[in-house]
This record gives sequence, structure tokens and C-alpha cells, in this order.
Amino acid sequence: MSDSYSIPLVLADWGQIIGLLLLVVFWVLRYLFSDEQPQKKKPPERLPPRPEEPRPEQQGAQQVRPAEQGQRDLRAEVDEFLRKSKQQPVVQQQAPREQRPAKLVVELEPEAPAGESLSDHVQRHITHLQESQLAEQAAHLGEQVALADDKVQARLDAKFKHRLGSIKSREEEPTLAVVVEPGVGPDQIAAMLASPESIKTAIILNEILQRPTDRW
Repeated sequence: MSDSYSIPLVLADWGQIIGLLLLVVFWVLRYLFSDEQPQKKKPPERLPPRPEEPRPEQQGAQQVRPAEQGQRDLRAEVDEFLRKSKQQPVVQQQAPREQRPAKLVVELEPEAPAGESLSDHVQRHITHLQESQLAEQAAHLGEQVALADDKVQARLDAKFKHRLGSIKSREEEPTLAVVVEPGVGPDQIAAMLASPESIKTAIILNEILQRPTDRW
């Protein structure tokens, strides 16, 4: 009798255990599937917002604005053209005249002849310059001597006229006083040539008394 009661109890225990196991397995599977489903689900795509349809008033304003902008651009171009056309003659009047470049006179020196060294050529050129300068100075000196000669001649003429007048006045007197100037001797000439200043004075007097016509 004890064995017959124990068998159903054992079967009942095993049935409860199997039921519990099935319940645990079902719960585990459900947990696993519940974790995988959120990962597989894609986020909902957001649709771009639809543009608002412009109102009739805004459409009219948008159509009018390009026309007004075109008129403004055309007016600006016309004003700019008129401004440039007014300023262009003024700029032409104020433009300075082109100055012609001054002509440069270049004196070319003669080349040294063949066989002549550079030092000889330079020495000859310097000698030529000295001769030209001396000739120019001599010409100026001749002009000065001519002017001095004219002045001396005028003074001599005035003195001669003065003496002639005094002689005429003396002829009317009963007695005449004759003054004899002493001559110049060799000693006086040697004394005059002893100093450089007296030599310069003698040369100038010689140039004054004898006109250098051959230099003119």
C-alpha cells in the first residue's frame, strides 16, 4: 500500500518540476527576444517639413521687387554714364601738355690716332684746351686794351686841346715860359725793370701805346 501511494507523489513532484522548468525557459526566452526587438527596430524617419505656400500678397510683392530692382539698376547705369560724360571734357582740358624733351648737344672728342698712347692723347687734349683758353683770354685782353686805348686817346685829345688853348692864350702875352722836361736815361730804365711791378706796368703801357691789330 505504501508503494502505490508513493508513485503518484513522485509523479506529481516531477510534473511540478517540469512545469517550473518550462516556466523558467519561457521567461528566459521572452527576456531574450524582448532585448533583441528594440535593436532591430529602426527609428522612424522624419519627413522634411513641407514649404509653406506663399500667400497671394507675397507672390505679388516678389513679382514687383525684381521689376523695381531692374529699374533701379538701369537708372544707376544711366546716372553713371551721364556723370562720366560730364567729367570727361574737364579731364581733357586739365591734361598737361606733353613737354618735348630738350635736345642734348654732345661734343664728341676725336679718337686718338693709331700709334698714340693714352697719355699723349690726354696731354695733347689738355694743351689744346690751354691754347683755346689762352686765345680766349687774349681776345678779352685785347678788348680791354682797346677800351683803355680809346680812353687814353680821349684823354690825350682833351689834354692836347687844353694845351693848345693855353698856348694860344700865352701867345697873346709878351713873354712865353718854356718848360723843358728832362729825358729818361739808362739808369732810370734799369731801375724801372728791377721790380716785377714796374715790368708789368711797362708791358701794359706798351700794349696801350701799340695797338695789337694782328690779334684782332
